[in-house]
Amino acid sequence: MNEIDTLNDLLNSDLSNTPTSFPVLKKSLYQLHFEAPEGGIVVDTKAHDGGKNMVFKAVLESPVPAQSTDGRQVNAGFSFLHRVYLPKPGSDPKQVAMTQQKLAQIKLGVTGSQVGSFGDPAQYLNIPFTASVSVKNDPEYGESNEIAKFLPKKG
Repeated sequence: MNEIDTLNDLLNSDLSNTPTSFPVLKKSLYQLHFEAPEGGIVVDTKAHDGGKNMVFKAVLESPVPAQSTDGRQVNAGFSFLHRVYLPKPGSDPKQVAMTQQKLAQIKLGVTGSQVGSFGDPAQYLNIPFTASVSVKNDPEYGESNEIAKFLPKKG
C-alpha cells in the first residue's frame, strides 16, 4: 500500500466511534516524573492579582499500560499538566500558606525531604515519584487529571 492509498483509507474511514478527547487516567497511584512544558516551568497568568503559575508536565512512567476512564489503554509517556499557583508578594497569607504547603508536598514526594527551600523548579525534573492521581471534572473543559497527593519518597 502506498502513501496515497493510506491517506485515502484514512480520509474515507468511519469516524462514528472515534474518541474526540484525550484519555484521562483512572483515579489511582501512578509512577510519574516531571518534565518542563513547552512554554517553560514558571509562566505568567492572566490572573487579576498578578500571580504566576508554576507548571510541570507530569509524565507517566509505568512499564505496564494504564487504563483511562473510558477504557482506553494509556502507555508510558502519557502526560498532563500539574500547576501550582504562585501568588504575588504581599498576597493573602492564607494563599501564601497554601502555596507553601503544595511546594513542600512536591519536594517531599520527589526528593524525600522537605528540609530547606523549594529552590529552582528545574531540580525536580526527570526524577521518578509516586502520586495519587485523581480525575477533575470541569463543566467547561470536561475530565482531566490532577495530582491529588504526592507520596513521600522513602530512602
